[in-house]
Amino acid sequence: MPTTHTVVQGDTLSKISAQYGFAQWSTIYYHDDNAKFRQQRPNPNLIYPGDTIVIPDKEEKKSPLGTDRKHVVRIKRPTQTLKIDIKSSSSIKVDGWRYTLTVGKKKVEETINGIITHEIPASATCAHLEIRRDANEDTPIFQWNLMIGHLDPIETVSGYQARLNNLGYDCGEVDNVDGPLTQAALRMFQEQHGLTVDGALDVD
Repeated sequence: MPTTHTVVQGDTLSKISAQYGFAQWSTIYYHDDNAKFRQQRPNPNLIYPGDTIVIPDKEEKKSPLGTDRKHVVRIKRPTQTLKIDIKSSSSIKVDGWRYTLTVGKKKVEETINGIITHEIPASATCAHLEIRRDANEDTPIFQWNLMIGHLDPIETVSGYQARLNNLGYDCGEVDNVDGPLTQAALRMFQEQHGLTVDGALDVD
């Protein structure tokens, strides 16, 4: 019978679907029992910790196979799309540089050309990104450990704390507390981007 899943930080619909054995997140999102959830979260990429989602029963699929020969059965594993847009506060241009993206045991080495986009396992929770000017450099110029799906919505304090930290405006620990350090980081961001410096978040 159907069960209920409570969203925690780091959850995405792709991860939840993989956790419960579904190939597509849409199977869960568009299930009739989740009509209220869809109304509350019309963007499936934005779900909040504490949300509850109904996990439907899986439908059994049968395929007739002859017993007088060998068969190859391919199982489609669920994936999610990882997009990374590298921005610089200086005049540094990174297009044409090399990057190495490691997700689990899989490593990809390619040239940066706009937004870095890759299909990764839906169950992936972290990745490692390294940037080099060219493939001959042993030591990366920049590198990051990425927590996939761990950004809370922008409307939450923890959501804009994490984003400010990612942009180099130090909020300290992402603790969902709009304290002095968070206020200072937000005011600095507003000042440097020609916004009204009032320490108030405007997501419009």
